[in-house]
Amino acid sequence: MYPAVRDLCVVVAVVIVAGACTPERSVPDPVDAPTSFSRSGAEERVDRWRETFGDASLSAAVDTALARNFTLQAAWSRLEQARAVLDAEQAGLLPRIDASASAETERRSEDAAGRNPSARDLELGVMASDEIDLWGRIRARTDAERARAEATLADYRAASL
Repeated sequence: MYPAVRDLCVVVAVVIVAGACTPERSVPDPVDAPTSFSRSGAEERVDRWRETFGDASLSAAVDTALARNFTLQAAWSRLEQARAVLDAEQAGLLPRIDASASAETERRSEDAAGRNPSARDLELGVMASDEIDLWGRIRARTDAERARAEATLADYRAASL
């Protein structure tokens, strides 16, 4: 290796190491956060934020805008769909019971004695089945759909803001 290239590599390595080792500076917030503000996100989020201002006309205007917002209505429909899929997946965790019933009446033509004989059949059936979730497939699908429904709810709330 040429001495100049070696010296250049050493200089580049020293610059990279020096840049990585500089202490991080703490920058103060430009304004003081209110006492009710949650930096950790642990505070409960208010769904009807507009009511915290105490202005009835603002609340009415926002409520009207939300009621007539087609994007928000579509987001709500996606939320309902996600919840329905979650319910269907959760049903796989329970045993399945099927029941059936049928009735049939058959009338025959008159016999030699002048009677109209009839036959009646009644069938009842019950069947139960259950899938053992040995490897956790059903539980994993249920958890995935629950996460998807929660994400869809977050999308709806974001659209409402």
